[in-house]
Amino acid sequence: LLSNELLYERKEYSRWIAVTDNHLMQRTALKRTELCKAITFLIDYNIIDLKKEGFPATKRYRVSYLKLGYLTALYLKQKNK
Repeated sequence: LLSNELLYERKEYSRWIAVTDNHLMQRTALKRTELCKAITFLIDYNIIDLKKEGFPATKRYRVSYLKLGYLTALYLKQKNK
């Protein structure tokens, strides 16, 4: 989903990405309930933001690069102990 982002740009967040639940389920192989729980987890830990726009409402997500970078560094630090 983020493959079109320029990773060398230092931004706090990715651009907003419009994506349907069905598309996410297809890309992740998660069932709808699993997907909803995963999205809730990611929002609760400030890894992603969600907004709904338009009529009918379209879900849009963005990723916090700062939070994702912090968690990745923390994981790598623990893994290399």
